[in-house]
Amino acid sequence: MTVKSLTPDLQLNRKECIVAGQKAFSNSIQEIDKDNVKPVDLQASATVTAAVIPANSNPLYDESPQHDVRLTSIGQKVLQELNKLTLLETGRSMEFHGIDAREFELIEQILEETGRVAKPRLTYDYETCTLLVDMPSAIHEAPFDCLKLCLGQSIAALPYDRDVVFPMIHMNSSLPVKSKTVTPDICITITPAQGPTRVRFVPFLGESAFTEEKLHAIRKLKKTIAAHPEIKVVTLALIREAQPYSKPEKGSLASATFHKDLTPLELESFITERFPPCTSITIADHNWCHISTVEIFVWVRGDDELVIDIDNEDAEHMAPGTLLPEIDMGAVGVMLNRGVEKIRDSLVTYSKQFDPSVDTTELEEASATFTARWKDYNIAVKNGADITAWNRYMAWHHAVITDALKADLAPVAPTTATSSAVVPDASGSSNSTTTRGRPKRKRQSVSLPPARKIKQV
Repeated sequence: MTVKSLTPDLQLNRKECIVAGQKAFSNSIQEIDKDNVKPVDLQASATVTAAVIPANSNPLYDESPQHDVRLTSIGQKVLQELNKLTLLETGRSMEFHGIDAREFELIEQILEETGRVAKPRLTYDYETCTLLVDMPSAIHEAPFDCLKLCLGQSIAALPYDRDVVFPMIHMNSSLPVKSKTVTPDICITITPAQGPTRVRFVPFLGESAFTEEKLHAIRKLKKTIAAHPEIKVVTLALIREAQPYSKPEKGSLASATFHKDLTPLELESFITERFPPCTSITIADHNWCHISTVEIFVWVRGDDELVIDIDNEDAEHMAPGTLLPEIDMGAVGVMLNRGVEKIRDSLVTYSKQFDPSVDTTELEEASATFTARWKDYNIAVKNGADITAWNRYMAWHHAVITDALKADLAPVAPTTATSSAVVPDASGSSNSTTTRGRPKRKRQSVSLPPARKIKQV
């Protein structure tokens, strides 16, 4: 769609945006599956509605200084939908059309400053003005949560000059890819420790795919590699469910069981047992999550390669492994050890580039090692499956129970009677009324609300 220019722009400071975020709008957004992307058009409107900035969910986050944020109504609606996606359910994707570059950059900036624990992954196409949003799930990020810790320990042990070069491990941080901006699940960047950050090199890249085909994930990795040919190590995690998730049907045992709770169950009340690996997390006779396999692939660029080739799957360049159903990560561990050596070599190269006078002899001769306790990765995957199951339950409960309660509590406009008369009841008191000769019910006390029945959806 072609977005019309909006003359009025909303200008709110951070605090005003948070307060205004409680308001709602009527624009319809369609959630999509990653492999079945359907576009969403946000209709431009000259009427500026409230922007949504999610409340700070991280108690350790320091609020940034207040500043003015200028967003059109389209940008505000995108933020509101992203807020819904985060609060209700992870592991979903949404696509927005008609988002110009300025709008995207403001949205990205706002999301970075909210300090939320789980941030959406944004992929923006500057040519088509399309924004694709993926909300990572707990199971989606589980393998790389552990990998980040191990890589961090390996890099911290290297004797590089901290005043010259600055390596950093990022989770869900955006990278420019020609006319696009992508958000890999994990990457390592190397920047100068001194002066302005004019360059940013990426020696390591990782992508996690949940309910996504391997070829689709490979295509995304290739686009990033093409834009960053300095990448030397690539990791891909493939997490598959035995059966696609579906919400409880009306009349099912799960629907009947959880309709009894007006407020959603906490995690410890919902997950009350440890389910065996590769089995369905079945609660109230409903499958909430069933992880069947978790595969890990690692590629390392050969010394004779100018660009890493992830189509090459020979043992010299790629190592496969599994965390589920069984732990088989020996080859992956060896390849990741080679990967850390490549990262060390990158630190040597960029240290000399940033400061030609630096002595890198000790770094060049240092032993680069990668150490992992693969059982920790396995535990993280199991925990991620539990959290994903609970998040799905929370999303269903919110959609069915909470929304039903809101509808039930909504005020009803009074009807206007053309005529009424007070008539005595059987006891002789005048508690009943008639309208056009028909008796009406007694008015209930307003001190307590009447009992409500929630209609099953």
